[in-house]
Amino acid sequence: MDADGEDVPDDIPALIDRCRESGCRKIVFAKRTVRSEGQVFRVGYVAYRIIHFILTGCKVEVGNLSVIPFHILEQLVAVSELWNHYAAAVFHARLPVDMLPLARGRRLAGQSKMNLVSLITHGMSAISVYCDTVGVRLMCFTAVLIVLALCGLLATVGVRICTTLAIPGWATTAGGILAVVLLNLFTLMSVFVLFVLQSRSMTGFLPIRDWQYFVARHWRLNG
Repeated sequence: MDADGEDVPDDIPALIDRCRESGCRKIVFAKRTVRSEGQVFRVGYVAYRIIHFILTGCKVEVGNLSVIPFHILEQLVAVSELWNHYAAAVFHARLPVDMLPLARGRRLAGQSKMNLVSLITHGMSAISVYCDTVGVRLMCFTAVLIVLALCGLLATVGVRICTTLAIPGWATTAGGILAVVLLNLFTLMSVFVLFVLQSRSMTGFLPIRDWQYFVARHWRLNG
């Protein structure tokens, strides 16, 4: 949970109770029902949620406030995307999840240091966790555009050869434009294919293995 007050401490018992109801078999997230930000932020957040769903197929409904059973934590620390974005890593790894609707609190004091650039970067971090899914979806979308461009090119040739409707020079111009579009689309598809293949073969950051490079010291607490 965050310590700025937007994650309400009084919600913790409810999250723990929901976790116990499932036999401590699921990570329980606080599903945000009411937000305290301004109207501009809310509009931008809705736009981000739409873009995120189109690219990843996953809805944005939670933040960091959650309860993690210990035996699932052992699995979570082996998820390489955890270092990038916690909530997205949980959903992308398809770990068992439950959500409890809770209102977001108000900041205790001061202003958030997250500006527009920081917010966009944070949002892109969540999307980047699904880089393989995003690459495949963009590849499929590009394939649809290629089919449409080919249909347009064939229709142009058909009108030029089989009818007298074509204006002089029209078929050449339209065919040339569609040919350039097709070339660019094929190039984009090749990039997306290489992007997906590379993302599947890269070795990521594993918290359970690499944490010692980022932590100066630690203590074990026995309760």
